[in-house]
Amino acid sequence: MANIAAFNISSQALSVYQTKMDLIAQNIANADTIQTDTNEPYQRREADLVQKKLFGAVFEDVKENKEVLSVAISSIKEDETPFKLVYDPTNEFADENGYVTKSNVDVTKEMMDLLSASRAYEANLVAFNTTKSMITKATDIL
Repeated sequence: MANIAAFNISSQALSVYQTKMDLIAQNIANADTIQTDTNEPYQRREADLVQKKLFGAVFEDVKENKEVLSVAISSIKEDETPFKLVYDPTNEFADENGYVTKSNVDVTKEMMDLLSASRAYEANLVAFNTTKSMITKATDIL
């Protein structure tokens, strides 16, 4: 049954990191958005990750008194970093002093976060496939 828990851990992590990469892609796509429905620039979004006890592992691991943890998204929130002010008096969205309020998305930081999330995704995919291969080889022995 430990193999089932391994599948659950990897699949949960794959889902979490896919969501994280989707958020990063949204942030990059909207980095230059000056005005949204709220008449403010796009505000960067990020996912808060937490450890989570796996439901399927609760019953099988009670007798061994150990926890099987995975990763989960606790919330998706807007980043409170202040917006950037750029002097551009020719822009139609400039204020009376000539400043345009731009998004708080830093594309360089987003690219680094994307690299980190994609590596975590790949690592969990390898773990998932390794577990699948081990189960396949174990059934071949039987």
